[in-house]
Amino acid sequence: MSSDATPIAIVRTDGTVEDLGSWRSSRRTLELERAGFPFLGPGTHVLEGELPWIFWDMAPSGYIGARFARAFPELALPDRTQDWGGSHVLAAISQRGEDLSGNLIRPRIARAV
Repeated sequence: MSSDATPIAIVRTDGTVEDLGSWRSSRRTLELERAGFPFLGPGTHVLEGELPWIFWDMAPSGYIGARFARAFPELALPDRTQDWGGSHVLAAISQRGEDLSGNLIRPRIARAV
């Protein structure tokens, strides 16, 4: 896996964790091995945006996002979530995403729980 690949996994209803694929920032591609990512099936998907929309939705926002930024200064996140870019969102969900909503996660976090 290349250095810009962010692994993506899904937590199934029985609590098992299954790898789905990866997000490659430099190419703006989702490389999915199986179904489970919202609205996309297996294969390589080139996206126009900086990140898949679901990553933006998973990140803390508003008042909670500002508190999140102050709670984890090691992430160097701007206090205002309006100032967050894709790298900030990826840092939030991949390095401190233990409490995210939904069932998509970074495998490293899942194995640490």
